[in-house]
Amino acid sequence: MARADDPYDPILKPKHYNVHPAGFECIELARHLNFCLGNALKYIWRAGLKDGEHETKDLAKAVWYLQDEIAHGEIHIRASAERSELFDRILPHYNERVAEALRRLRDAANDPDLTRRRRDLGRAVAALTDEMVHRKEGSE
Repeated sequence: MARADDPYDPILKPKHYNVHPAGFECIELARHLNFCLGNALKYIWRAGLKDGEHETKDLAKAVWYLQDEIAHGEIHIRASAERSELFDRILPHYNERVAEALRRLRDAANDPDLTRRRRDLGRAVAALTDEMVHRKEGSE
């Protein structure tokens, strides 16, 4: 458990979900998404922040959830102004490729048309894949 003077708790308030410069926890936005999109957001959010894990591993997990949503997701989540506002708050804190993936995830979550949702999620996968390649090349 966390020390009394530590604002983070490994179970209830893990640091890798609570240190975002947007000033809110990942779950506050993930609650506005379905399971696959919420998990994709979670892995993008914490990429490189969880102790002992390489950031490309988290991005690869996000890609997996986005691809699963493309293949199986048919439940539309109604548009939410709060969700859009939270996305807008986190976007400036990411590089262009990751921000593009997050914009596509936001757009897909707001769109009732399944074909357009799948297109946007496919573009999010492409942006994250480009980011993984870029990060891997930078670490070699």
